[in-house]
Amino acid sequence: MFRNICYRVAPAGAMKTSSIRMISSSAPRLFLGNLFGSREAKKHEELIEKQDDYTVDADSKIVILDETNSPNHKPFDAEADMPGFEVKNWKFTKVQQKDIETTYDIDSVNNTLITTYNELANASEQVSDLGSIKLNDLNFRFKYSKLLQQNLGFDISDYVFSTSHDLQILSDNLNQIINTRYVNERNPNGIVLRDEDFTAPNVYLNNELSDFEKEKFYEEILAKAKEA
Repeated sequence: MFRNICYRVAPAGAMKTSSIRMISSSAPRLFLGNLFGSREAKKHEELIEKQDDYTVDADSKIVILDETNSPNHKPFDAEADMPGFEVKNWKFTKVQQKDIETTYDIDSVNNTLITTYNELANASEQVSDLGSIKLNDLNFRFKYSKLLQQNLGFDISDYVFSTSHDLQILSDNLNQIINTRYVNERNPNGIVLRDEDFTAPNVYLNNELSDFEKEKFYEEILAKAKEA
C-alpha cells in the first residue's frame, strides 16, 4: 500500500490555508490464494476421477438400521404380545351390503322392529300400529338403534335414526334401503343384474365363484369338517 501526502504552500504575504492530505492505495493481489485454490480444485477433480480406485473400509460404512437388521428387533407374536386378545363382531348376525336386498323384505323388517322394541322395553304386546311407538326419548333411541343393527346385521346411518321419530317412519326409511338395488361404491354407475330380471329360459347370469371365493369357501367347509 502506498501513501502520498501533499501540502499546499501559500505564497508570501497571503493568508495561510489548511493543508490537504491525499491518501491512495492499490488493490491487493491474491496471487498466493489463487495458486493454492487451483491446487485444491485440481486435487478435488482427481479424487472424483479416481474415486472407484479407492478401497473403502468396511468399519467406516454407515449402516441404516431397520426392522430387518436391528439387533434389538423382535418379531411380532400375537399370542405372546397380545395374550387373550380377540376381535368379536358386535352384531348378532352379519349381512353384507350387497345381500340386504335378497335377505329382507318389509314384513321381516317390521317384525324385527317390533321384537327389538319389546326386548328393550321389556314388553310382549303385539303392535299393529308402528306409528304409535314413539322414539322421543333420545337415550332409548340410541339403545334401540344399536340393538336393531345387532339384530338386522347391517349398518344403518345416523341420519335414518335421527329423522325417525317413531317406528313407522323408521320402517319407511328401512324399506327404501332394502328395496334399493345394491351399487358398488367403487363403481356407482355399474349395472347390477339379478336372476329375476330375466324370464327367458335361455338367458341366465353366470354365478360362478371367483378363485378367491372358491378358496374361501373351501377353507370354510374344511374348518367345519375338522370340527365335526
